[in-house]
Amino acid sequence: MWYDFCIMLNILVTGVGGGGHGEQIVKALKMSEKNYRIFGADCDEKALDRKNFKKSFVLPRATNSSYLERLTELVVNNKIDVLFHGSEPELLQISKAIDHFREMNIFVPINRYSDLQKCMNKLELNRELESLGLDPPKTIELSNSKEISEIDFYPVVVKPMTDSGGSNNVFIAQNSVQLKDLVNYLKPIYQESSFIVQEYVGTGMDEYTVGVLIDGHGQYINSIALRRNLSSQLSVKIRMPNILKNRSELGKDLIISSGISQGDIHNFGEIREFCKLVVQKLGLVYSINLQCRMTPKGIKIFEINPRFSGTTSIRALFGYNEPDILVRKEVLNEKIENEFEYQYGTATRSLLERIVD
Repeated sequence: MWYDFCIMLNILVTGVGGGGHGEQIVKALKMSEKNYRIFGADCDEKALDRKNFKKSFVLPRATNSSYLERLTELVVNNKIDVLFHGSEPELLQISKAIDHFREMNIFVPINRYSDLQKCMNKLELNRELESLGLDPPKTIELSNSKEISEIDFYPVVVKPMTDSGGSNNVFIAQNSVQLKDLVNYLKPIYQESSFIVQEYVGTGMDEYTVGVLIDGHGQYINSIALRRNLSSQLSVKIRMPNILKNRSELGKDLIISSGISQGDIHNFGEIREFCKLVVQKLGLVYSINLQCRMTPKGIKIFEINPRFSGTTSIRALFGYNEPDILVRKEVLNEKIENEFEYQYGTATRSLLERIVD
């Protein structure tokens, strides 16, 4: 794909409302030195901050049968050059139709559908990491309360096998009684679906969100690590006292982070190198986000999101602008230096209010 540098690119970002990664991509693109024409779309008209976009549109939900047809309409009518997904349901739908969009000469930085499914299924991902010798936290499928007797590694994290973004329906159990109560609570909600029980590892002071950037040919570009600050309630989904006297190494409190990350960006070389290795072994491309903790037994990865992160705009503030770098490298054919330098420091977040016009 080749473009004259004088031509302004038309970029469509979907899922731009609700504080998800679509909104993060827009913020990052606006920090670029390139004067992109940014178009925004969301399924909720009230979530669209229209002043941010050249044009904005309302799309059906990704689960709607007309979603891809309407998205194609927008792409064609507005001569879109680059398409970024902004939510996980859209990620899956667009990935299924990736050849359709690429045939229209549109750059769509998305992993293969099979890779997305593998990463989004936490049990399947855990088994894959085990097979690659990467020693993830112990994880088992739990479909009924009779299987609780198999658990011998408390405390545990209980979460859906799929779809737990932002730590939705994620819980901690510190003994079999608590776990049985959680199973009885979750089973009617998920009905025939299963959820997993995963070993709780490390402390909240040693949790990292890591981005690894790979081009479309599988070549490594760079990586970045943020050590989360989990002292702020904004970044915490669950905090409970650690009642297990024999597990004092886990800290005074057991913590589950929320989807709102803030904290310190520094070199963190060991963490970054390990996450780079994981991504390369899994064969993932473009922007990949990994959640892990450093423990006395090594780095433990408990989640991989093969998409842009909720920290995309924070990374861009430090000079690590993933959407911009991919567009410049893959569309504008610019040379991007591997392991390019970016700033280190501390990032904080707060809420922002606005009136919807």
